[in-house]
Amino acid sequence: MTLDVLDEKIAGQSVMVTGAAGSIGSELCRQILSCSPSKLVCVDLNENGIFHLQMELARLAKQTELVLCVGDVRDRERLSRISRANKVKVIFHAAAHKHVPVMEANVEEAVRNNVFALLTLLDVAEEVGTRDLVLISSDKAVNPTSIMARPSGSVN
Repeated sequence: MTLDVLDEKIAGQSVMVTGAAGSIGSELCRQILSCSPSKLVCVDLNENGIFHLQMELARLAKQTELVLCVGDVRDRERLSRISRANKVKVIFHAAAHKHVPVMEANVEEAVRNNVFALLTLLDVAEEVGTRDLVLISSDKAVNPTSIMARPSGSVN
């Protein structure tokens, strides 16, 4: 996929990435910057990760204002304040627990973070007038046989 399609949606807009300090989220941030958003809002609970992301993105951002926020995607009020203050129009949601064996042993946390946080984010996006929300998933959810949507023992 080329970035031309994204360019139309992102150029000149305020864009938020959740899970921004993770491997998928940080790559999204780098690619989104190349589409010239007016503002890139990076949200992650990992304070150390946000610090390192800020150092990297500061070198890459040209005309884009960077806003780096330590925050939990399960915190509705925090997400609402961040989204409203930054007039977020596009959201890329990459915040999720992804390690299958660990999360299979911690089902409640997996559901709380991967399901309820998404529902919270959808509510906030609608509330603040976000135009587009893209759910980033690195897992398959077709015919799920486990809480993490993959057959036990499968490897990606």
